Parts: sequence; C-alpha cells; structure tokens
Amino acid sequence: MDAPCTLLPNELVCEIFMHFIPTYPLCPPLTGPESPTTLTHVCREWRAIALAMPKLWRAISLRFADASKVETVRTWLDRSGANPLSIQMETENGYNHAWLSVDMVDAIFLHHHRWEYVKLVLVDSELALIAPPMPILHSLSLEIDISMSDGGFPVISRIDFPSLGVLSLRGFPVSVDWLPWSRLTSLTLEDMYPMHYISALRESVNLIDLTLIDCGGNPLPPQDNLLLPRLETFTMAHTTLWIQLEFDFYLLPALRTLQVPGVYLGDQPIDFLASFISKSGCRLQRVFITGPSRWILNEAEFRSAFLDIAAIEFDREYEWREVGEEEYYLI
Repeated sequence: MDAPCTLLPNELVCEIFMHFIPTYPLCPPLTGPESPTTLTHVCREWRAIALAMPKLWRAISLRFADASKVETVRTWLDRSGANPLSIQMETENGYNHAWLSVDMVDAIFLHHHRWEYVKLVLVDSELALIAPPMPILHSLSLEIDISMSDGGFPVISRIDFPSLGVLSLRGFPVSVDWLPWSRLTSLTLEDMYPMHYISALRESVNLIDLTLIDCGGNPLPPQDNLLLPRLETFTMAHTTLWIQLEFDFYLLPALRTLQVPGVYLGDQPIDFLASFISKSGCRLQRVFITGPSRWILNEAEFRSAFLDIAAIEFDREYEWREVGEEEYYLI
C-alpha cells in the first residue's frame, strides 16, 4: 500500500515543498533538517518531485561551515535551472572575513548572469569578477576584506547594473563613477568616512531609504547642502561614541522616518531638530532617538515641541539597528 504522502497530487506536494523553505530571497541551509535536501530523503516519489523543482534550489546560503561544500553548491546551482538566484554569504560570530575558496568563487560567479539578490565578502583581487552581464541583479551587499589585501583600498571599475535598486557597501571608498547611483532606491553604507561616499551620495537622487552605520569622523568641510528629494527613511547608527556625523547639511523634503543617535542633535536637541525640519520642509511621521546623550532630555517636553510627529520614540540605553541578520548595539 502506498504511504499517505504519496497519495497527494504532485501539484499539492510542490506547494507544500515551497512552504517548507523560507520565502525567496531568504535562503535555507545547505544541509540539515531545514534544507530542501531533507525532502529528497523521505521517499523515492518525493525525491523525484524535489529534484524536478528548480525553485527549491535557487536560494543558497554560504556559511563558514559550508566552506568545503563546493560540490553541494554546484549541485544546487545546476538544479536551479534558469531561475534567478539569491546567494547570501553569511558572516560568523560578527567577524567578517573572506573565506570562500577559489573553487567556490568560480562556482558562484559562473552563474552571475542569474544573480538577483547577492551578499558577498571578497578580497580585492576578486573584484574583477563582478562584471557584466548581470541583467537582473536587484540587490547587492558587498564587503571587501582589506585585511587580505596587498595594501590600500581596492579600485573598482565602472559597472552598469541595469536592474540594481538596493545596494549595501562596507569598509571601502566608493567612486561616483563606479555605477549609475541615480538608479538606487535603497542604500546602506557602513564603516566609511564622509569623504569616501559624499560624492556618490549626491548622485543618488532617487533614494527612498538611506542607512549610515559607523559613517563619520571629522566634521564635514563647508559645502553646498546635499539634496535627496525622494528620501523617506533616514537611519544613522554607530557603535562608538567618538564618531560624530553632522547631518544638518542634508535637505530631505520627503523625509517621513528618522533614526538618529541623540549625540548628533547637540546640546539643544529640540532647536536642532526643529531647524532641520524647517530647512528641509519635511513632514516627519516617526522619530527614533537612540543611545545615551550628552544632554539631559525631557521626553515630554520633546514630544510637546513636535505635536505634528505621530510617533517619537527614545532608547537611552541601547542604540539598535538591524541590517539583515546583524545587530548593532551601543551601551
């Protein structure tokens, strides 16, 4: 007698299988009980169905423990057929380092024309591999491990990603000539000095979401205001008290949500924020003030000064910003 699971219509089994794995572009693990490979071990019928479903294999998580699983990754890539790909290289225990072997790099870059959502940590010698055609690349998160570099910052040639809208970069300068910044709608920059990204940011006129993490240093020199006419969400986060970022030169007329460390608002936070709002002409709906500050903040007085802002939140003890699976804290 057939097992009950084999009596289900194949269409229903396929639907069940798609609910077994995370929703794309999230990635299941390569191995273990939550991997789609588990489905191939239940019975012969399920194995045949799973292997005939390219969408089961289109999202690949690369963890440090998977560094030697090159053949497994190649198998998944083959099984994914012609589907767009999500490839997410995860860091371990907060340490970012490029651990991909040459064979692993070759395996995933062989399919770069199918990349749609990609997160990678590379050494600068591998940057030349990031080249056209990448016609459907929508989201790119890239970190260059300069600890593995021969010295200095990497030089990146211009790339025209026709579909790129979401970009996250960490730890290296960006050039205004690198890509068409005006196509981006979401940008996250981490561990950079303003001189390394301001010129590119001026070109990113269609941004809707901007996140700056540990992006600061010495105050910016006097310059024209930076206009981002469509920006709706602006998040600033830091993990060290010495970093200061002066953001009062931004003009953000469409801004609706602002997250900012309290120390960035100076000794007169109410006056500072009121001036920022007035200059930008924005209508803020949510303000989240994070971290300890050098001034004593009367929260009730702050809220009463901005009655038009629907939600004003405070977190004195911790600053928090979640980006992907990483969290940033400031005690």
